[in-house]
Parts: sequence; C-alpha cells; structure tokens
Amino acid sequence: MDKLKSIYEYKNLTRRAHLECKNSFSNNYFMPEDIQRYIEAGHAYYEIDGSGYILILDEENRYRVCVYVDTNCNFKIPLLDKKAVIKNVYRKGREEEGLELVENRLKSLNFDKVGTDVQIKGDVQILFEKSSRYEKYVQKMEAKGFYCIMADETYYHKIEKMVLDSKIIKDYQIDYKSFEEKKKMPKGSYLCVLNPDKEICAVSVCFIENGIAYGEGVAVDEKFKMHGLAPILAYHRYKWLHDNNIKYMQGWILLGNEASLRYHESLGYKFINKYVDEWIRSGEQK
Repeated sequence: MDKLKSIYEYKNLTRRAHLECKNSFSNNYFMPEDIQRYIEAGHAYYEIDGSGYILILDEENRYRVCVYVDTNCNFKIPLLDKKAVIKNVYRKGREEEGLELVENRLKSLNFDKVGTDVQIKGDVQILFEKSSRYEKYVQKMEAKGFYCIMADETYYHKIEKMVLDSKIIKDYQIDYKSFEEKKKMPKGSYLCVLNPDKEICAVSVCFIENGIAYGEGVAVDEKFKMHGLAPILAYHRYKWLHDNNIKYMQGWILLGNEASLRYHESLGYKFINKYVDEWIRSGEQK
C-alpha cells in the first residue's frame, strides 16, 4: 500500500479513475474534507488496481475500504492485519449496474455480507414537540435521583463501551473519529443518565456535521432496562438539538430490527429510500 500524502494526490487518483474506468463503480461517499482528516492523521492509503484504485482508511480497530474500479476488471483488495469493512450505498429500484458485479467480486475475495441498514430522517422540530410530552415524567425521574448530564471526555470510553455492549449497533457502524476530534465536538454530543449512586445507566451519542445531526447509538445498561430511562434520553437529546438550531437528524437502522424501526417511526422519523449493505473480511496477517 502507498500512503496518501495530500488531497491533491487523492483528487488526481479519482480524476484518473474517472477517465479510465469505462464501466465505473465507486462506493466512496467521503467528502474531500473527510479524506483530508485521514491524510493529516497519516491514516489514508491506496493501491492502484487495473484502471481504478482501492482506498484504505485506517480507523484504529478496522480498515474502511472504498473502491473506484471498472466492473469489467477483477479488482483485488490487499490482505490486511485488521478487519476490512466495505459499505455499498444504493436506492431500491435504482441500484447501480455494477453493484451486483462488485458484490460477487467481494464474495470471491472472502468478504461476508453482515447486514443491510435503512436510512431514517427526522425533522428536529417535530421530534422535539413529540418528546416534550416526556417533560413531566423526566422531572419525576429526577426527583428519584435519575439525572441526564452532558458528558465530558472522561465519560466517552464508558459511553461507547455501553453502546457496543448493547449489541444494538456494531463498532464498524459508528463513524470513526479520533479522540481529539471527539473532544472538539459540542458539549452534549455524549449524554448519559446517572442513577442516585452516580452510576451510568443509559447513554446517547450524536454527532453534528454540516448542520445535520447523526445518531450514533442509544443504549440502556442491562441492569436498568424496564426502568423507563429511554424517554429521559429522548427528551434531552431532542431538546439539545432544538436548542442548537439543528433542523434534521439522520441515522441508520438494521432492517431486521423491527422494534427499533417501530420506535423511531412512532417518534416521527421517516424512512428514506436509501440502503447500505455492509461487508466484512476478518483481519489477516500480511
């Protein structure tokens, strides 16, 4: 693998692939500023393959792999020392012609399809109005000693671990951000509910980018399930978004998670005709 040294080198790669790939396919949906972050951190690599390229982004516990290839070519993805994650985004009824060819190639390269998510989008004003009905309930829970706080960086690891331990969301489904980037996020991106003993019993993570909020996970500790803590998180999350003048919130939900699909629909989320197939290959020694 070669390390990407500048955004100009990346743009030249893309320009070259665009010219040379007669039957092009790309699952690279990163904006140039996102690629720049990886380059500055020294986490961006590439390989030239046929008339296209393979982009490999080191996300600490995994690699995110994007391709820009000619579907007539049998592209290769190098053996990596950590699991490799590929996400193919599409709209039903409007799948790109090369999607099936690419996914067949991924199977031959020992990638496994691990799930399909659907995108949801909510109007924050509507979400805030619907969650406002929980205000009195939240006050009653506070009287019992259950408080929601805007967590600082000392809580981040515990909150993320609780989200992953819930198994509602996988680590590769959470957008990668370095610890330094997380520290710069608005206070309130990480919320947690503390019980009377100051233990974390429920958490919510949300990132804001370009004026849009992206839900990254909500979880309740196993010991505190059925204690009515989810409404506390919903109330404070949507109030926080409303107070920060955010208009929309987006996220992804596994198609098979019927309970989550129904819950978000009841809050006012709309389902977008946008899906992502997730593919993973286990880490291998190079």
